Amino acid sequence: MTIRSSFCRALSRCRFVAFVALLVATFGASARAQDAPPPSPARKAATEALVPVEETAANVVPPDSIDAELLDLPIVAIEVKLEGKRWAKTARIGSVKVGEKLTPEVARRAMRELDEGGSYAGLAAEAERSGAGVILRVVGVPSRTIASVQIDGGVLEKSETLKASGLEVGSEVTEADVDDLQRRLSAVYDSHGFPGAHIDVSVVDLDEPGEVLVSIQVEPGEPRLVSQRIFVIEPAWDKHVGDLKESYEVEAGDRLDHKACDEADRKLTEVLRRAGFGEARVYHKTLFRGAFSYLYVYVDSGPKLVPAFEGNTSFDADQLTRALEIEKGDATTGADLATRLKRYYVSYGFLDAEIQADERPSKEDPGIVHVVFKIREGSRVRVEKRVLLCLAKDEDPDDVGREIDRVLEEELPTEALFSVPSPLVVEDAMGSRGGRRAEPLDVAPAAVYTPDAYAKAMKRVRELYLGKGYLRSVIGPASVVRARCHPSSPPGE
Repeated sequence: MTIRSSFCRALSRCRFVAFVALLVATFGASARAQDAPPPSPARKAATEALVPVEETAANVVPPDSIDAELLDLPIVAIEVKLEGKRWAKTARIGSVKVGEKLTPEVARRAMRELDEGGSYAGLAAEAERSGAGVILRVVGVPSRTIASVQIDGGVLEKSETLKASGLEVGSEVTEADVDDLQRRLSAVYDSHGFPGAHIDVSVVDLDEPGEVLVSIQVEPGEPRLVSQRIFVIEPAWDKHVGDLKESYEVEAGDRLDHKACDEADRKLTEVLRRAGFGEARVYHKTLFRGAFSYLYVYVDSGPKLVPAFEGNTSFDADQLTRALEIEKGDATTGADLATRLKRYYVSYGFLDAEIQADERPSKEDPGIVHVVFKIREGSRVRVEKRVLLCLAKDEDPDDVGREIDRVLEEELPTEALFSVPSPLVVEDAMGSRGGRRAEPLDVAPAAVYTPDAYAKAMKRVRELYLGKGYLRSVIGPASVVRARCHPSSPPGE
């Protein structure tokens, strides 16, 4: 196999060629994967780990609720204590008798009996010394199952109110949950700019035992409006931020909705980062003085990043600035931008490009930081040949090549860029002056190698073979072999 190469001595350009070897190992469709049959229910049950009763949902006695010194003492009284008043009722324990010795099993028996006679969110057993015996006390938290939630009034979406309530149809609700519901919903309405919202919660027992309807009535009241919006920003930064901060979406006269303010913070942060303020951060605070509400917007933009380039010959400053894609707003440091610029060079075949970013604060303007990119482009590498190793004889290598080319055309640039006029145009206009001409920066994707693009191409080829039934095919990796120039070859050849 011949690989074309050329060599240039010092101060002359050297054009490298690359040889890409692809491993394409396929195995016949007869080697299709066979799914193992699922285990039978008996085998599955036999292999499942046994769970101790202490780890199940059964009513158990908490380990520290009964003092060990009280065990085996006679029970002199049995009490039932139900938390709250809404669903509290008289309950008795008949499965445990006075005079029995206190044991964990006896306590569990009492809890089971109470649980079978009602609905409880939690049960616990306690023991208290009384003379020569103990008092066994079972504590329960009554609960009901929510059959329906009805929301009337209010200005918020019912789905948001329901989510804030924490209620779900089919779930349990206790008296404490109901009592806390008013506080939670009032806080939600306050955060949306309704500090005087009145929330009324009622629970109605239904015909089905243990099921309830939860009714929520909302009267939002008068909204709290923004009396004045104040931006807080360093003067040196404000010089460059300018009117960008006016895009903040919450203005004077708007309802003081903290959710809307959070969204406005996020959007202004994105606007600033797309404008070159890579470390911008926006947040807000509120101040209330009587009937007046003040919204303070803190614009921590930081200095503006202004790119500059040194050592670039194949691309001009405008092309490299566009390649940085600062407008995306997701690169916050010079190092992030240098990584993006490196990918840009590699996409055009400059595999050896070296790029360093140096942040230099402006001496004249504290609101500016110059990000100077020191670039060593190196020589452009071209793919001259692809070799498919281990390809089956009945497979057409052109099919694989075309599939790879399709991926490269999707992933790599396809439009030529010129930092200097094409030498052909110059020669036609001015005539030949002798000597060598700079080559235009052609961008044939098939002649460019990047690890990311070829990784996607290998994935596409594997999908192609999977579609043909080669379930155990191995595609890749792609290996690059760089051609070496003969030391005695003339410059430029």
